[in-house]
Amino acid sequence: MPSPKRVFIGSAKEDAPHVDTLKKHLKLYERQNLIQIWDESMLMAGEVRNNRIEQELHAAEIILLLFSSDLLAEDFIWGAEMNKILEKVKRKEVQLIPILLRPSGFADTPFAAYAAVPDREKPISNYPNKDEAWTIVVEQIKRSIQHSHTDSITPQKTESSMIPQSIKEKVNDLIGKGKTEEAIDVLIKWAHENDQDQLKNDATLLKSGLTKLKREEMLGMLAFAESTREMAKINNGLLSLMSYEAVSSNNNSTSTTSTTSGTSQPNQKLKILMLTANPAGTTEVNLNKEYARISEKLQGKTDLFNLLMHRSVNQEQFKQYTETEKPQILHFSGHGQGGTDGGIIVQNDEHRGGAKISSDALDALFEYWVEEEGIPLESVVLNACYSQDQAEVIAKYVNYVVATTTEIADDYAIAFSVGFYFKLAETSDVEKSYKSGRTQAVMAGAKKTHFVLYKDGVKLAD
Repeated sequence: MPSPKRVFIGSAKEDAPHVDTLKKHLKLYERQNLIQIWDESMLMAGEVRNNRIEQELHAAEIILLLFSSDLLAEDFIWGAEMNKILEKVKRKEVQLIPILLRPSGFADTPFAAYAAVPDREKPISNYPNKDEAWTIVVEQIKRSIQHSHTDSITPQKTESSMIPQSIKEKVNDLIGKGKTEEAIDVLIKWAHENDQDQLKNDATLLKSGLTKLKREEMLGMLAFAESTREMAKINNGLLSLMSYEAVSSNNNSTSTTSTTSGTSQPNQKLKILMLTANPAGTTEVNLNKEYARISEKLQGKTDLFNLLMHRSVNQEQFKQYTETEKPQILHFSGHGQGGTDGGIIVQNDEHRGGAKISSDALDALFEYWVEEEGIPLESVVLNACYSQDQAEVIAKYVNYVVATTTEIADDYAIAFSVGFYFKLAETSDVEKSYKSGRTQAVMAGAKKTHFVLYKDGVKLAD
């Protein structure tokens, strides 16, 4: 009898009750000696938390991550060890199952490349009957357990039992060109020629869904945003089939979403680039929490917004990330310094302290970006202390610039971001979004005068 598969459950401490619920649902498989579960509640007295977590992560064969805004605010989910785990997942050395507890910024993380349960459009919190949601989750875990045990007792599958790389590349290329129907036909043809009836049926169902979507579009039954969202679902389903492996007639199969991001349609999205820095020697600010809250407010609007984040940037990275991503909105979170010698504070080159991007440097940067690089910047948000002087410089080149007039407490900065992006997701109106963010910050204890908005180079009156 094969040994039990080691299962790692990762979550934020705020979601411990959900971990307990999941473990109850998996108890049957523990009793059958199919799995051996580890989660943070099993830490022993005196153990070093990070060391034990890393040890269990690398020992796991199945990793379950419970996603919420709280988990996205955790450092461990963004650490170097998790990057190593994602590389192992890509090499199929370990199985990863993202479990969506509540709306969050999951869609904008590297983990979104893998099929999530229950559904990225309907996390567990959105189910009136939570047992129904957990049943969907456990069914997926059960399939992974069965697949894992099958691998351990059956010969290695031959290349002929899997979709050839040439077919995968062709399908991905067609999706990237917006030719989804042609991509589905390629897969159906291969499945038919290789007697893969289940794959053929799954792909045919996707084609039926696409035909229905096109008909509803032609009749004007769907709004543009809804149509885009439905097309993304079909593309995701097609990409999921790319990891199909043929098995014996017992019809057991498993699939995970391909890491290819062919479904993105950047020409239809507003790209938001968030750059952060909290150098050693500066006041600690919770930048991960701010990102998680922003992601939460944009959740469900992934057809309209694409949120990207780079942490702990230095001067060179501040420039290069912006030029590479070419965002419409540039959001900087961290520290600022006022006065004639002021600027925004980023990491130094060694990432051991701070370095300043002065107002003069920002003037040169934004002039170059807009006039030479053609970066389509529409708005800049400087969520950093004493950033008004820098905003005044940037406003010569960008339509809207948001800044602060004084030192801003961490809670106020986060509150502003929450209010700003909540309204932006709702209206796409920067002025309304600014007022919404300012109001949210004032509710948290800030003053209206702590924030300022420049429009077309002019500071707007309150």
